[in-house]
Amino acid sequence: MSAVDDYRRNVIKLGDKGSEYLAKRTADTLKDRDFVDVLDPGMNGLRVLRIPKEYVVIVHSASGEPRIDKPEEYAASLIKKLVEQSERIGATPVGVADVVDVVKHDAGLLKALMDGFVDACNKYKIAVMNGEYAILGNRVRSANMCGTMVCIAKKSEFDKKETFSYKGVNYAVFDPDGKPVYMNSDGVGTKTEFHERAKKYGNALSDFLPMNLDDTIKRAALARVASAVVEVSGNPLESIAKRAQAYDDLRALGLHIIVQQEMVGDRVRSYDGIVPGFSISGSVVSTIDEDRLRNPPVPSAGDTIIAVRGPPNPRSNGITDKRRAMIEMFGPRYHKTKEGRLFLEYLAAPSVIFYPVFSELINSGLATAVFHMSGGAYDGKLARPLAKLNLFARLENLFPPDWREQAIVGHMFATPKEAYGKWPMGNDGFITTRKHEEVLRILRRHNLEGSIVGKTEEAKKKTGVEIILPHKKKVYFSGRD
Repeated sequence: MSAVDDYRRNVIKLGDKGSEYLAKRTADTLKDRDFVDVLDPGMNGLRVLRIPKEYVVIVHSASGEPRIDKPEEYAASLIKKLVEQSERIGATPVGVADVVDVVKHDAGLLKALMDGFVDACNKYKIAVMNGEYAILGNRVRSANMCGTMVCIAKKSEFDKKETFSYKGVNYAVFDPDGKPVYMNSDGVGTKTEFHERAKKYGNALSDFLPMNLDDTIKRAALARVASAVVEVSGNPLESIAKRAQAYDDLRALGLHIIVQQEMVGDRVRSYDGIVPGFSISGSVVSTIDEDRLRNPPVPSAGDTIIAVRGPPNPRSNGITDKRRAMIEMFGPRYHKTKEGRLFLEYLAAPSVIFYPVFSELINSGLATAVFHMSGGAYDGKLARPLAKLNLFARLENLFPPDWREQAIVGHMFATPKEAYGKWPMGNDGFITTRKHEEVLRILRRHNLEGSIVGKTEEAKKKTGVEIILPHKKKVYFSGRD
């Protein structure tokens, strides 16, 4: 079995298995909770908080207490910390979204973490609204958890700025105005190693935002707060905090960005154990219009499919294999070599943030659905959603991958199916539409390239996607494997 195929089995598949377990174990925290409405249970389901109009929502994030080694107590400490932070400002905690990062999949360890986490949530009557599970290898010591809390306070009793800090904790406030509140979580994964080697730590926030915001907009949600947890082995990384002050285009759309840096010692590890090691995960808290809850964006047969790309970048996909490939190709200190720096320029490039353009296309009715290539790429992020709707698409004339991506694929002897099942391969995202000319025009205005690559059709013998490569080679993903 190739390294790439092994990654799909041991990271993507086991990651999905872990995320499914999180959803099952935390389901009981949703029962008999104030404000919780479960519209679609299970992994990748839809759960929202219905906050009464007299309340504002306050968002903040934290990681577990790093000095605690016992998994149950460590996981419980995360909820205890978040609850105390909410109560400290006079707010009532109601819902949390979490991220679990582990060295490798360990069912016993995951059970222990969830035992402590769920018990603490039940003790404090906190609903687990979403969760993410990631396998990060030697980037973490054993298992780390972070969480984002939604708490509420009456408007008449809470007169604060839109973002503020209190006793070292960063908070963001917004008025949901009676709209359902949704949470989704994700992290950058092992791409942080490239940012460490390039010494451009702020770029990690530019990877965190699309991983989360581009999931938010798939549900046509309006992002209100992006709350990042930066777990650091040493001193705070000021460049990440400063980067959070940028993104004027996102702020113009009503988004608050807050960063909570947590000093966690050797719970996170850098590539050499000398430079600061860090990990970045967190959540986006958004509101969804009631009509969109009943009618989410979905493609239908006959839609045109447009591939989208921005400046060359690997997104945050399949980075573990690329880290290994760089060491094999240029040595453990490849970032100090001329050739290695050429590759690192690409590998550390921040992901394209599609949220602004995807929001415009969905809200104007031009896009029927949007997709971005994160973990699982064409198999998990395109074929699977189409197969759920009993749709099929044949894709031709995709954008070619960057030459450095091609070189890594060649070095790893990856087959086309392995590569396209794992990496974006030059295509950052996809849009389905009935008005492709208008979509292409708007993409150009956002300095993005678009290319018509196929149409959706009702599935007959095949579901998912079939990619036609040069020389008529084919790669097929049913979306049901």
